[in-house]
Amino acid sequence: MKKFICLLPLAVFLSIHVSAQAVHPASESSEEDLKKYVPVLPSVRAQYFKVDPKLGYAVKEMGGGVYVISDNGWQSAFLVTNEGVIVFDAPESFGKRIPSAIANITDKPIKMLIYSHIHKDHIGGSAAFKNIKDLKIVATEGVSEFLKEQNDPNRLIPNVVFGEKKTITMGGKTVELTRHFYHSTEGDLFIYVPEAKFMMAVDCVTPGYAPFQGFDITANFGEYMKVFDELLAYDFDQFTGGHLTATGSKKDVITKEFTME
Repeated sequence: MKKFICLLPLAVFLSIHVSAQAVHPASESSEEDLKKYVPVLPSVRAQYFKVDPKLGYAVKEMGGGVYVISDNGWQSAFLVTNEGVIVFDAPESFGKRIPSAIANITDKPIKMLIYSHIHKDHIGGSAAFKNIKDLKIVATEGVSEFLKEQNDPNRLIPNVVFGEKKTITMGGKTVELTRHFYHSTEGDLFIYVPEAKFMMAVDCVTPGYAPFQGFDITANFGEYMKVFDELLAYDFDQFTGGHLTATGSKKDVITKEFTME
């Protein structure tokens, strides 16, 4: 029972803290009180991205040319190839900083931006890429149609659209995209880099944490329950789920029983 409580997601913690304030007025609480109730295990805290407050993000090398960027709330990633850089998502919180973060790693130009799904918190920073010449913005048909309807200047319209599967090759590296429907109604991508044994699947697994409250408002719980086995069919060592304070591995997906129970 203690282990379960420690693994409670942030959303549940906040609801508990708000309830506690109903009994103890805010005037009686303090920053020190808040620290006592943050349900983060030391082993999880040790995996936090070491975010530079001046930059607002940190970059972690995953191997095989893949890097993950995070502000300890959201995660993006990019793949450096001999010909250019492919970016996976541009979160609203730090998307504007991604081009400079990449420039600190490589002098290769950004050639492509891939959207995992429609949600603004993961792609609402894409406006930072609007002046990149000949940029290819890749998404599924459903995501593209939705964004055209929204006409949101912060979410650039895709110009490379596909249905269920797409394989991208650039500079000796491969990115395999497959559409699923475990989270948003317009579709979600598995973003797989076989040479790096890297998998990115947003809003389904959060390494080191229990699933979000309400399973992150999944639009199709039946498909969500399948996602673990679908991920495990791939050969990967490194994993990012798009949220929170750590990257993971195949082991984090294997622990699906925690979710099933």
